[in-house]
Amino acid sequence: MSSSTLDRAAVINTRPIIALVAGVNSLEVLASLYDHLVVPRAVWTELLAGGDDSPEIKALKKLSKGIEVPPVDLQVTDTRVMLLDSGEAAVLQTALDGGISRVIIDEDVSVRSLLVG
Repeated sequence: MSSSTLDRAAVINTRPIIALVAGVNSLEVLASLYDHLVVPRAVWTELLAGGDDSPEIKALKKLSKGIEVPPVDLQVTDTRVMLLDSGEAAVLQTALDGGISRVIIDEDVSVRSLLVG
């Protein structure tokens, strides 16, 4: 991914996707904000628990540009993110591994202090 693409990239967690679809029945706002959106495999798996026809899966499939779902689960290696559940940990590890500075997450802990401090 080029540095200009990284500037408009984000990694997203499960609950923000669910909240957007429930609130506005679409994820188009994400397409207007980001050129590249990564949905970690752990997040995709959580969303698939609602079925292939779930509103969230349908909304993600509607976004034709810039959606990436890695083909396999990644190994969480950063001990700072191991305290989180699998979805949040995958989001942060994916961002760290890919040099992506934006995450869309709804965790109670201060992610910034977790990664910086």
